[in-house]
Amino acid sequence: SEDPGQCDGDFYCDADAECGVRCAEAKIMQANRFTWTTSLHDTVHGMERQSMLFGQLYRPESKCINTDRPFRVDATVSLDAASLLVKLTQGDCFVETVATGPGLDHELRRGMTLALSYTRIPRKFGHKACKQYSP
Repeated sequence: SEDPGQCDGDFYCDADAECGVRCAEAKIMQANRFTWTTSLHDTVHGMERQSMLFGQLYRPESKCINTDRPFRVDATVSLDAASLLVKLTQGDCFVETVATGPGLDHELRRGMTLALSYTRIPRKFGHKACKQYSP
């Protein structure tokens, strides 16, 4: 962002305008132990496209992605930035999720950068499994 925003002047922006500045956003991971969400947000068209993992393939004690243990995350953005493919790997098992939507290629060319955010605030991802988790 070119606007310092309302979070100590750090120039942070996101699709929800959490610091007062709205911008396009690609979320590789928004997750807890029960649900993984990957999403693309376009502020021009007001669109959000997301893909979710939950259930038998992604949860504590899963035979594929056991969220109580470390796993690898690989993310690939298409050339037009209209899709974000995320692959989670643990041992010999992997799952993939893809969010497709409006291309964010213009934002990437303008200098969209990676930002990492951590929160301890309980979040709901629209799936009843998340209600089982209380940090």
